[in-house]
Amino acid sequence: MKERDYSLDCIKGIACIFMILIHAITLVTVGKSAVGGVFGLLAFFGGTAPVLFFAVSGITSSVFQAKKSIKVIIPAYLIFGLLGVSYIGIWRANIYSSSLCDILQMMAMAVIIIVLIEKSIKPSKTFYLVASIAVFLIHYFITSKIPTFPVKDFLFAPAVFPVFPWISMVFFGIFLYRIDKKLNLLIGSFTFAVFILASMVTKVDFSNKFNMSAGYFGVSIFIMSIVFYISRTIKFKSLNNPILYFGKNSLLFLYVHLLAIKVFAPFTNNVLLRWLVVLILSYFLMLGISFINRYVEKAFCNIIIWLLMIVAVVLIPLFGLNANLIFSLEMLIGILFSVNYHKLSGIIEKTFSHKLNLVGLKMRS
Repeated sequence: MKERDYSLDCIKGIACIFMILIHAITLVTVGKSAVGGVFGLLAFFGGTAPVLFFAVSGITSSVFQAKKSIKVIIPAYLIFGLLGVSYIGIWRANIYSSSLCDILQMMAMAVIIIVLIEKSIKPSKTFYLVASIAVFLIHYFITSKIPTFPVKDFLFAPAVFPVFPWISMVFFGIFLYRIDKKLNLLIGSFTFAVFILASMVTKVDFSNKFNMSAGYFGVSIFIMSIVFYISRTIKFKSLNNPILYFGKNSLLFLYVHLLAIKVFAPFTNNVLLRWLVVLILSYFLMLGISFINRYVEKAFCNIIIWLLMIVAVVLIPLFGLNANLIFSLEMLIGILFSVNYHKLSGIIEKTFSHKLNLVGLKMRS
């Protein structure tokens, strides 16, 4: 078994810190008018958190998930994507009012795509570099001309996190991971220099995230490259530090930090205090949830429980409940999903093997 690469946990941990920056600063109505200056800049960089999550998803898919059967990966990540709709339900009570593609659906699609690529062609690091640039160019020149069709929001911008352009971040992350860390720093420095020069001679749009501009693509490459270099350079004196803990439990963090913001943020307009308290509260909530889960986790070894959670996620918004109750129910499902999702592949593999054995017995009889 390959030894755990803690640099990947560090990258995801930094992404968690970034995500608190953007959400703790901008999600609360009383703080929106105050965002600007240093905090506006922090919120902007915090908005690149999904780039880091997508990059690491691609790396773990190419290194670990690609070793598993595609018959296990596809159903496991279909369930992952469906239960990830609970995250959308936390943001808006009527999950069916717009696209059902968000960060977790993109991550699920990315894993399936990378595993299919790895099993089909055994690509080199250069393949992923070329693929990343090609995907962005397709997005930049072609996607605006594609007419609407039923699942367009999952595939093309403008949407939240569709395959085009965001799979480019997944591909580029794999490329960065497969080259020397010194080249990570070189690429980050070069990208920064190019966009500084470009901004001196023309207006560069750095802010168009969801319909990704060339400027935002460059910012993403810069952030990703520098964070990769830092994370791969750090010598961890302790494996119990909060950044690694956030990184190892980043799916749980994704839900819990929104709960922490909802609980605490309305009580203060101080952006720095809000960020710091949400950070600390998220950490201790995660520890508490992980402890409590020890007493219920056995229930999640049954595929029926997972299917029932999917049904609940889909049906809850249809009952006409108030927004706070929907938030609470979707948050509960999301937390249970996030602390137990690592069991999914094993459950599906076991279920699949059991069915194969039954078929074999019937054929022999």
